[in-house]
Amino acid sequence: MKQSLILMLMTIFTKIFGLLREVSLSYVYGTSEIADAFLVSFFIPSIIINSITIGIATGFIPTYSKIIAEGPREEGDRFLNKVASLTLLISLGLTILGILFSKNLLRIIAVGLDENTMEMAVYFVQMVMTSLIVNALGGVYTGYLHVNNQFSITVLNKIVMNMLIILFLFLSIGFGYKFLGIGTAIGMSAQYLIFIPYLKDLGHKFKVDFDFKDKSLVELKNIALPFLLIVVLNDLNLIVDKAVASTLHSGSISVLNYSSNIQDFVSGVIIVSIITTKYPEMSRNIADKREDLLDKTFNETLKLTLFLVIPAAFGIIVYCKEIIGLLFLRGAFNYSDLILTSKTLFYYAFGLIGIALTIISQRVFFAKRQTRVPIIVSVVSVVINLVLNISLSKIFGIMGLPISTSITMLICGLVQTFFLLKGGLKIKKDTIVKGLGQGLVNSIIVILLTKNLYNMFPNNVTFLLSIILAVALYIFLGIKTGIISRDQVEEVFRRDI
Repeated sequence: MKQSLILMLMTIFTKIFGLLREVSLSYVYGTSEIADAFLVSFFIPSIIINSITIGIATGFIPTYSKIIAEGPREEGDRFLNKVASLTLLISLGLTILGILFSKNLLRIIAVGLDENTMEMAVYFVQMVMTSLIVNALGGVYTGYLHVNNQFSITVLNKIVMNMLIILFLFLSIGFGYKFLGIGTAIGMSAQYLIFIPYLKDLGHKFKVDFDFKDKSLVELKNIALPFLLIVVLNDLNLIVDKAVASTLHSGSISVLNYSSNIQDFVSGVIIVSIITTKYPEMSRNIADKREDLLDKTFNETLKLTLFLVIPAAFGIIVYCKEIIGLLFLRGAFNYSDLILTSKTLFYYAFGLIGIALTIISQRVFFAKRQTRVPIIVSVVSVVINLVLNISLSKIFGIMGLPISTSITMLICGLVQTFFLLKGGLKIKKDTIVKGLGQGLVNSIIVILLTKNLYNMFPNNVTFLLSIILAVALYIFLGIKTGIISRDQVEEVFRRDI
C-alpha cells in the first residue's frame, strides 16, 4: 500500500503539469478551431501509442515474471531485447501508415470538422506520429521498470513531455500553430531519455534480437493482443464521443476534452497509481501459484481504490464549477465556456467508480491470463456508448455525451466484476464496509465541513484551502477507521523518492 500512496503523490505532481498544459492551451487558444484541431489530432496517435505501450507492458509483466521465476534472470533480459526488437519493427510500420493515411482516418473520427480545421489536424497527427517508435519502446521499458519496482520514474517522464509542449505552445503565438506540432513531437520523444540511467543501473544493455521463435513471445502475444484490442475498443468510446461532439456547435470537442481531462486526472492519480503497483504483485501471485495471495491483493486494491475514488467523485460533483473556474477561466476561455465545461465535468464524475471497477477487474483477468470476458465486455461497451451517445445527445446536447460515458463505464465495471467473482475470487466484507461504506460516510462528513467553509468566503484562495483541509481530514478519518495507517502516511512523506 505504501508504494501505491507514494506513486499517487508522484502522479499528482506529474498530473499538475498535464493540467498546466491544458490551462495553457485554453489560455492561448480557448475553444477555437486550432484548439479543436490540436485536441482531435491526438485521437489516432493515442489509440496506436496506448495500444502498443499499454498492451505490451500488460503482457510483458506476467510473462517476464514467469520467466525469472522459473529460470535465470539472464533469460529474462534476452526476452526483453526480443520484445524491444519486435516492437521497433511494428512501430516503424505503423508510423509510416499513420503518416500516409492520417487524413483518411481523421475524416472517419471527426466528421464535423471544416476543411481549415481538418488541414491543421492532419499536420498535428503527422507530427505526433513521428514519436510513435520512441513511445512504443518506452512502453516496453515501462513494463520492465515496473517488474523491478521502479514506479516513480515511469510517471515523472510526463513532466518533461508537458514542459516542452507548454514551451512550444507559447512560442506558437509568435511562430504559428506548426511550431506547436514540432514541440509536441519533440516532447513526446524526449520524455523517455530519463529512463536511461535507471535501465543502466538495472544492468540492461539493448541488443537487437530478431529471434521471434521464442515460446515466451507467444505467451506475451496471447496476453498483449487481447489487451491491445481492449485498449482500442476503449479508445473507440472516446472517438465516438469526439465524433458526435464534432457534429455539435463549434468548440464542443474542446469543452469535452477539458472536462474529461479532470476525470482522467483523478483516475490517473488514484486508480492507475494503485493498479500500477498491484498488477506486478498479482502477476507474481499467479506465477507462484498462490491464489490465496491473489485474493488478498485484489481485496486490498479494491478497498483502497474505492475509499479514495468516492471522495474524489463527491468533490467533483460539488465543486465542478469552482474547479473549472480555477483552472481555465482566463485568456480566451470565457464564462460561457466555464458553464458548459463544468456541467460536462459534473456528469463525468459519476463514471469514476465504474472506471475503477473496470480497470481493477481487467488487470486481475490478465494476471490470470483470462482474456475472453474483458474483450466481450469492451465490445459491448462500444455498442452501449454509441447508442447512448446518439440518443442522449439529441435530447441533452453535449451533456448527453458524459452521461452516456458514465452509464457505460458503470455497467461494464459491474458486469466485469460479476464474472470475476463468478470465477472464484471473493469480495470480503471488510472491503465493502471500509472501502465503500466508510468511504461514503467520510466523504459526506468532509464535504459538509469544507463546503460550509468555502460558502463563508467564496474565492479561489478559500477553495484551495478547502481542498487541502478536505484531504487532511479524509486522511485523518482513514487512519481512525483503520483503512490506512499513520506509519504508511508518514512513510510517503519521509521517503526519499
